Amino acid sequence: MDKQAQHTPGPWSVTPSGNVGSKIAMTRVATVKGIVTRPEEADSNARLIAAAPRMLEFIKSILDPADLSTDPEKLIDFYERQARVILRDVEG
Repeated sequence: MDKQAQHTPGPWSVTPSGNVGSKIAMTRVATVKGIVTRPEEADSNARLIAAAPRMLEFIKSILDPADLSTDPEKLIDFYERQARVILRDVEG
């Protein structure tokens, strides 16, 4: 799995105007307001899109063979904490 993702580098964040962008790359990644009729749906979509780079890194960390030598209980705790942080940010 040494193929590098070809997306705008994260972290991404949601702006008050409904754009999702990267402060590092100084670019807009997506615009979600105006695409759907309900503002709360647009906000939820924006949070989900903004979390994508962190979700990708989280999945890569789970699959990283270097982690196999770590204490399994500590590793599970670490993964659970990371997943909860991502879910909190996505679900608002």
